[in-house]
Amino acid sequence: MSDWSFSPAVVWAVVGLLLLILELTTFSFILCFIGLGALAVAGTTWAGITTTFASQLIVFSASSLFLLVL
Repeated sequence: MSDWSFSPAVVWAVVGLLLLILELTTFSFILCFIGLGALAVAGTTWAGITTTFASQLIVFSASSLFLLVL
């Protein structure tokens, strides 16, 4: 039986890419900011900066809101 365990950085990157692809079909320009926030969390998780899920959610929320306002 195979073990399907993925690193959190890969999961955040896949979610971010899926949201960016989904943005191409909706044209609402909201999902792109959320997708870029997820990719930012993937980068910080891969670098070892955010190790807990709580810190990942904080970075995700802050970066998504920052990109939306910017």
